[in-house]
Amino acid sequence: MILLLLALVWPGLSVNAAPQELSCSFAREYITTLEYFRGHADFKVPEKNARELALQVSKGCTGAAQRFIKVTSRLTATGVPADASIQVGVRFATRSDWEAETFLTVFLKAYAQDYLDLTLNDSLKLATALTLEFQGDIENVRKDFEKTVRFCVQESEMALSRPTCAALATRIAKGGEAFSGGVADAFIEMTRFLESEKGPHLNRSEAVALAEKLLQGGKESSKNLVLAYRYAVSTQGLGLPIQDALRFSQDLVLQKQPQK
Repeated sequence: MILLLLALVWPGLSVNAAPQELSCSFAREYITTLEYFRGHADFKVPEKNARELALQVSKGCTGAAQRFIKVTSRLTATGVPADASIQVGVRFATRSDWEAETFLTVFLKAYAQDYLDLTLNDSLKLATALTLEFQGDIENVRKDFEKTVRFCVQESEMALSRPTCAALATRIAKGGEAFSGGVADAFIEMTRFLESEKGPHLNRSEAVALAEKLLQGGKESSKNLVLAYRYAVSTQGLGLPIQDALRFSQDLVLQKQPQK
């Protein structure tokens, strides 16, 4: 139906083949979005408003309509009111495909009963914080979030309550903003080391808090921590007591990197 309508206003377009890509397919994005609204009377969006929204979506250039439709459809399918879903969808129309995909991944996992089991509102806030309000590498933030959640909900690992895990995973993912993401592995490695007998053998809450703090040292924070601590406690190294060795290691990890 949409291709037939496009054929009427776009001379030379074949309904049996994909339309030739333009540098920015504003017209196609507008028409696709408007027809989406017309096909969803349950949204109760007046024609005038639908046209205005379609114009906003078209500003996202090629792919904008699909991003809008995908986000809006998934949100409404989970129970988010249509007006709120549309507002979010319009925002992602002008963002990248990766941002839209990351938003949906985080939102759906936050809301899923077998994952974080958050409320719709909290799931939306969490997903928004890690996409629309995030300045780093979007692909890495999604990976950081997923890795941290797996680590903190598993019975064999941290076994945190789901709300506590959600808050922690959000902080870790956001904490990677200055380093373009990719910090979850360092956090997990440091937490395990700080709890272990090969490390300072801290209790769970102390290990998590310190590992989160040490992420300020960037992606190499785990390697720096382990190497510094082992050298500090070694009799062939500094021969320091555990607490002194831990303080020494923290100082090394948190040194400011020289500006180049």
